[in-house]
Amino acid sequence: MVYFLDFRKKSYIKGRRVNADGKPKTDVGKALSMEKNVKLVMLNNRGGICLLSRLFANLQILFAVIIRFLFVRKQIIIIQYPYLVGCIVPILRFLKFNKNRICTLVHDIESLRTGMYSRNETLLLASDIIIAHTPQMKEALMNMGFKGHIEILEFFDYISDVDRESKQYLDKNVVFAGNLEKSTFLMQLKDISCETMFFLYGKQSDKLPLSKNVFYKGMFDADDIENVEGNWGLVWDGQSIDSCSGNYGEYLCINAPFKMSLYLAMNIPVIVWKKSAMAQYVNEYHLGICVNSLKEISSEIDKLSKVEIYRISQGVAKVSKEVRTGMKIRKVVRKLNTYDS
Repeated sequence: MVYFLDFRKKSYIKGRRVNADGKPKTDVGKALSMEKNVKLVMLNNRGGICLLSRLFANLQILFAVIIRFLFVRKQIIIIQYPYLVGCIVPILRFLKFNKNRICTLVHDIESLRTGMYSRNETLLLASDIIIAHTPQMKEALMNMGFKGHIEILEFFDYISDVDRESKQYLDKNVVFAGNLEKSTFLMQLKDISCETMFFLYGKQSDKLPLSKNVFYKGMFDADDIENVEGNWGLVWDGQSIDSCSGNYGEYLCINAPFKMSLYLAMNIPVIVWKKSAMAQYVNEYHLGICVNSLKEISSEIDKLSKVEIYRISQGVAKVSKEVRTGMKIRKVVRKLNTYDS
């Protein structure tokens, strides 16, 4: 039996709207709630403002874990990383004392993204099993000293009831949704041919380079994606339109950005950097195009034949259904159920 230990309010799993920051972890819980061989343990992480209230909240969670798992032995327990509770050390020690195996689902590894080491990464490497995004992240974890089993997620699910129609004709309308303030490459979009139109979604920034081909479209609820405009979804980061440079850009070489899952849930193909970890899946599953520079978007789309466009639309439609129903994490967890006790 596999247990999923989640430190979020149970109401999130039942479908309450969340913002994009919380949706990746929330959707894992939603997906695993559909699996009959997974037991969900939901604990309310209230947190607190002052030190005393946080201490009290952590003690409540710790005692709740002890009570719930007191007689659970030799099972696999999934926990999401980065950890959401301050009492994670005693929690992990208790679970391991009962000879359970800790399976950590990674969302972000700070040292690989920023170069700054986090104390919690020592705890991450003490896991028995890690669910990593990509083979490149698996290699990075092994180089950090991890000796256990590593399963590959590929990319995240994006749970949604919205089933958008697949498009056979692809205009050069590119949507980019995310943190517009930190995406400094956006300042250079005006230098790209006007044949390619960019629709930007996110919190408005004074630095946005609005022009004839760059439009700010506002914000949307993470669970309401039906009316987001665009025929292509852009997965890009860093400081330049010619390459994904800088810490954030180079992080794309190992991680699976959640915006990739957003676009696939929207049933639109993606545009990714050729050197990114997502490029292998774009090519394997026919999910869009890979470019070295954003200046290549127009010419790469022009090169697509009707057969290639049809193959992409079919590939995106298939994967879109998977991510909207949580099948990426569900497939990985089904493999965990085959592990020996």
